This record gives sequence, C-alpha cells and structure tokens, in this order.
Amino acid sequence: MSRFFANENISPHTVEFIKSLGFDIKSVREVGLKGATDEEIIEFAIKEGRIIITFDMDYAVAYYRVFAAKVGIIVIRLRSQWHENVNREIDRFLRARLFEKEELKTALFILREGRYKVYKT
Repeated sequence: MSRFFANENISPHTVEFIKSLGFDIKSVREVGLKGATDEEIIEFAIKEGRIIITFDMDYAVAYYRVFAAKVGIIVIRLRSQWHENVNREIDRFLRARLFEKEELKTALFILREGRYKVYKT
C-alpha cells in the first residue's frame, strides 16, 4: 500500500481523514519538519518512500526540475481549501488507487474538482 506525506499546508483534519481511510500518512508537523525547505521535505519523502500531498505548485516545478521519477507528488488545486471539500476530493481520488500502480508511484498528480491529471517522465 502506498504511503503519504502531508505538507504543512494540509489540514490536520485531512491527515486524520486519510488515516481513517486506512492509509499510512505522516505530516510535516509530525516528523519535525515544519518550516523546512521544499527540497528537505522532498528528500524526506524519497527516503521514506512516501507520496507528498500539498497545495503548493512549487512542488510541481521542483518535480520537473530535479525530482522527476524520484518522488510522487499530489498537488491539490481546488477553489475551496476548506478541509471538508479537500477530504471529499481526496477520498474520490484515493479510491481510484492510481498511485498504487508501480509506474505511477513517482508521478505528479494535479487534483482538481472532480478530476485529476497525471504527469510522469
């Protein structure tokens, strides 16, 4: 089963929601990386074999510039970042289980209302 890593901009409510679905998820706060650079967070995710969940598009840029095929990243791009809205879309996305395919574990996913796009190198 895939393992996730929530960036500090992801609500603790969403982290708990993902845990309640039975997924292994850690948060930046939980592991003492609050305030860390994007690169430090990505390096931690690579080391732990975790897919990053974030609202920050800078991770998509970092993915293409340096970390393509080394780490999986889910960038959430919703009009409302209210945790209940995020949880609804995350639930829909996680149930698709795309990220469990070996070739997609290091892909970039852009998650929007009711849809997502997958980028891989």
